[in-house]
Amino acid sequence: MNPGYQSPYPRNNAFRTPRREIDISAIGEAWGIVSKNLGPFILAGLAMIVIQQAPSFIGSMIGTGMTMGMSNNPDTALMAVFIQMGISLPFTLIGVALGTIICGSIVLMALKAVRGGTPEVGDIALGFTTNPVGLLIAGFLVGLGTTLGTYMCLIPGLLLGGLWFITTPYMLDRGLGPIEAMGASWSTMKDNLVMAAVIFLLSGLAAALGVCACGIGILVTMPLIYVTQAIIYEDLTSDDQTGGFTGGTYPTDPFSAYSTPPAPGSADPFASGQAPTPPTAASEEPSAPQSDPAVTPEAPASEAPFGGSEPGPEDRPSSPGTPG
Repeated sequence: MNPGYQSPYPRNNAFRTPRREIDISAIGEAWGIVSKNLGPFILAGLAMIVIQQAPSFIGSMIGTGMTMGMSNNPDTALMAVFIQMGISLPFTLIGVALGTIICGSIVLMALKAVRGGTPEVGDIALGFTTNPVGLLIAGFLVGLGTTLGTYMCLIPGLLLGGLWFITTPYMLDRGLGPIEAMGASWSTMKDNLVMAAVIFLLSGLAAALGVCACGIGILVTMPLIYVTQAIIYEDLTSDDQTGGFTGGTYPTDPFSAYSTPPAPGSADPFASGQAPTPPTAASEEPSAPQSDPAVTPEAPASEAPFGGSEPGPEDRPSSPGTPG
């Protein structure tokens, strides 16, 4: 948990009724959200494709230009292939990294839409300002795990993809690190393992349907998987009011309506039902006199002269040696 982290888009449970379970209808809801915000999501998908493919294209052109003469010679043709791969690989990795960060932006746009906001074109850059390094690490680990699992008879890949399905929302919404976010997603999805794998598969298939429309449709269908992630995340964590997977207390609560945490000792009017504000010294001072046991026994002693149970000043004139 990142102390003091605030979610870019505070949760609004009043905007929609959470299902509190994994439901296939989340894909239909995702399509409704994408269709209502088609412009920003299409531009985000286009940005992801261009940013991801442009470095690969540049690397390929450089490699081809540098080995043009070698490719025409049968003795050096094989060497040219390896040189081209060596040159284009770094560019390809750069493109994949940039595309992964844009995917994080689309997840944040999806969270904004699910919580009643309106995604904007400027939100496409949010991934570059909201834990981009964590996005790269999580993307690599999740991608590696699901790919290896897919090669093992497909089923393990589907299960791992389902268990880590909401890793990115956890990380970006709550400020978790990549490993912690993967653990949070695993713990949340493991009780619905079969449905987690099903929603991972179906959302991926729905996103891939755009390829059938001459490839252009992918700009519309590709955001579906990320909006579905946001919806499933909201459905399964709607009752979690602690603001963090580890059960942290305010100000680590990312769902506060404040853009920054309130000052120590200040009450948060939006934190009702959430984690309580830690007590401060100022709030403990009024209760100190009430809990002091020394005050109670002294009260009867001060009232004793009025009760006559002990000698007081009124008895002194009758004592010996006193004139009168």
